[in-house]
Amino acid sequence: MSTAEPAASVSRILDTDELIGLAEVRRLLGNPSISTVYDDPELMELKISMSAPMPTGDWRGRRITWIKREILALRARRVELATEEAVDEKRRAEHRRRMRRERQQRAESRRQRETTTRQSV
Repeated sequence: MSTAEPAASVSRILDTDELIGLAEVRRLLGNPSISTVYDDPELMELKISMSAPMPTGDWRGRRITWIKREILALRARRVELATEEAVDEKRRAEHRRRMRRERQQRAESRRQRETTTRQSV
């Protein structure tokens, strides 16, 4: 952990947690592109930057890891949200279909009345 890293990152890690790298994060989330992962604010909020100290006291080699438990929880939240959005979209689509059918029925009724009126004249 670098000296600039907040202590909160360390306290998030439990003894039972598995730290995973970018490849595993991508695999768990359906293989988004690397840039998509790094552009995702929720994933960047969960990342943990780690550095190893050199014998000279300098810090070298930064490694980005994530806690697998947190990534799985994020994935579960996103699946739940996507499911809710799919239900809402299905409801909206059904409403649009119902409105379209009603308009078509009104138009057909109007055409029939016009045809009947012309025939009676």
